[in-house]
Amino acid sequence: MNMLYNSSHFCVVEFSDFGDAEVHPAGGFEIMDKGMRREIFLDGSQAQHFKRDIDELMSTQPTFDEFDAFLAGYDIGEAEALKGVAEGVEAIGLWLAKRWAEYLTFIATSLLLIPEVYELTGRITTTKVLALVINLAVLAYLLVAKRLFGMRGGGRVEIEAHERDTGWQALERTALPAPPT
Repeated sequence: MNMLYNSSHFCVVEFSDFGDAEVHPAGGFEIMDKGMRREIFLDGSQAQHFKRDIDELMSTQPTFDEFDAFLAGYDIGEAEALKGVAEGVEAIGLWLAKRWAEYLTFIATSLLLIPEVYELTGRITTTKVLALVINLAVLAYLLVAKRLFGMRGGGRVEIEAHERDTGWQALERTALPAPPT
């Protein structure tokens, strides 16, 4: 066991002696995300790819932030799969014009604020502030335009507007007058 890297965000430990070189020819690596309190173990071909990627990265003499960003790519696989499923459900719900999908969109967008605010605790850049402002504007738009959480009368007003604007009465109200004969 050999600790390869240790920062305030991540720790990487290399395991080289498993006892069975045929099962684990490249050894293995454990990546620990200290902030999320998660870990991932890479062995076999994943460990070989990770070792190759580490060697390439080390040739560029990365900063701690660059190394942490590299490690975050290995750590987020499960979260990205879950996010993909949620976005698929959200897309289907929006396609079918379901009210719950608008709430899901709001929640998913608001979850983007967590890493953005966290990033601002480290170093403030124009891009980070702009991303935060854009996401806050999107949330404000969703609240007001989609009448979420009772804003501007909520879903009841939206249903009334939909009923008023569809059907024969809406067509009769918006039809052009008959030409004079």
